Amino acid sequence: MKTILLTATICLLYTSSVFAQENRKSIRVNVSGLDSNQGKVMVAVYSSADNFLKEACFSKEALIQDNKAFVSFENIPAGTYAIMCFHDENDNNILDLNAKGRPIESVGVSNNAKGFFGPPKFKEAKFLIRDTDLVLNIEL
Repeated sequence: MKTILLTATICLLYTSSVFAQENRKSIRVNVSGLDSNQGKVMVAVYSSADNFLKEACFSKEALIQDNKAFVSFENIPAGTYAIMCFHDENDNNILDLNAKGRPIESVGVSNNAKGFFGPPKFKEAKFLIRDTDLVLNIEL
């Protein structure tokens, strides 16, 4: 009886592991509209409205060529996400702001959502990862 229970548990764990791997997809982010090839593009992926623009679940930086950049995120679990990216022209790894707290470096978010008196909201920038890999185009 123990052997049957152990075998069933191992099969269940294996099936869950395989199923979980199948639900993981990739996101390719194409960034355009950059003013120059200086610096880099910082790209952050957020998984909820609560952490949007505060704490990314995934992040990468991308090199710029011909005023464009791209980055790929692999093995992303199915779910709802939003992306924010900015052109870190001075290569200091932070989004520089003016005295009023507005970005002085170019910024873009998924769905090319625009904020009204502030940054866009998660609900405007969100997208769903489910059955296929995604390609997102963000214009700065």
